[in-house]
Amino acid sequence: MITVVLISPLLNLQTSAASVYEDGEIPDLTSYFFSIFSPDYWQHNLEAQRGWAAKTIVNGLMNSGGWFGFGPEPGALQRGIENSVILSPDEQRHLSWHVELLEDAYWFAFLGYFGIVGLGIFWLILLRLYQTSQSLIKSSSSLEYKSLGVMLCTIIIVSFFYTFVERTFKLRPFSFYFWLLAGLVVNSWSTQQENRE
Repeated sequence: MITVVLISPLLNLQTSAASVYEDGEIPDLTSYFFSIFSPDYWQHNLEAQRGWAAKTIVNGLMNSGGWFGFGPEPGALQRGIENSVILSPDEQRHLSWHVELLEDAYWFAFLGYFGIVGLGIFWLILLRLYQTSQSLIKSSSSLEYKSLGVMLCTIIIVSFFYTFVERTFKLRPFSFYFWLLAGLVVNSWSTQQENRE
């Protein structure tokens, strides 16, 4: 029984990998994991997945001429793209069937939701948090405060790049701990500044 429980995720992964390949051939696990490095994967990704979503969102925003995006929900983003970009019938079907695909490249979805202004403000907030945590690392003599600063710097860097492929800031567990840690760092930094004065 324990063996079945331990092996079942691998079996599920093995059978779900067959859906990736049209010919129904089930690859071995190593080729499945290393398929990310193949040119076919990147071509498919750029034409039908994240690349298509990023291109469609940017084209929609540029054609609409709006600085503030289409609104903070996938439906508003879809309507904004449909109203501002001439899509082929295949692209229209793809858009209506895969609205959630627009959020897959989340920085681009964020750009579509809140526009250049909103994305710039959010990136400015992340930059200021990064600078504050760097200042806490340099100015603090306490190991705990330095650790808080290092943790926030690391999370900001990792989440910035990871948000190109995943909607990290929309995930509630991540967002809760991220903003909690950001609040602790800013509070620690302001306490350090008050003690110096």
